[in-house]
Amino acid sequence: MAEKKVSKAVSDTAVTFEFATGEVEEVSPKDFSADIQKQLMLHGLSQKLGDSYSGEDADKCHGIFTGVLKNLADGSWTARAGGGAPRISQLAEALARETGETVEKCVETLAAMDDDKKKAVRSHPAIQVQLSEIKLEKASADAKKLKAELGDDVAPLTL
Repeated sequence: MAEKKVSKAVSDTAVTFEFATGEVEEVSPKDFSADIQKQLMLHGLSQKLGDSYSGEDADKCHGIFTGVLKNLADGSWTARAGGGAPRISQLAEALARETGETVEKCVETLAAMDDDKKKAVRSHPAIQVQLSEIKLEKASADAKKLKAELGDDVAPLTL
């Protein structure tokens, strides 16, 4: 497993970064100008919403996005889109394949983990192999679907 380089802790007023070398830095939004604070906020919003549908099929992304957006508008940072049912991510599928557990059990297990623990699971070599296989299978299925949609009517490409 990869060595942890930095750990982060978020408080009500700052983020503390603890580096493997022992240095510790605490960073607060108040340390920056109003313009930089605005950019940090917009970046965080983009990241939060973008992370919500990462790794999902294209037809599911908007539904997940709007669910997370509604949760945020309702004042909930951690509630899941879709009324609380954890989504089945590629990570949960990879974990299920590697451990032999059910996907549902792996979804529950991952939901109980903090981000650092999930990153550790994701970085495990066996999980990385499983994730690569899942992505390859999805790409192959997407290619077959596209070929079926296009049929024989596609003109060959000439350079």
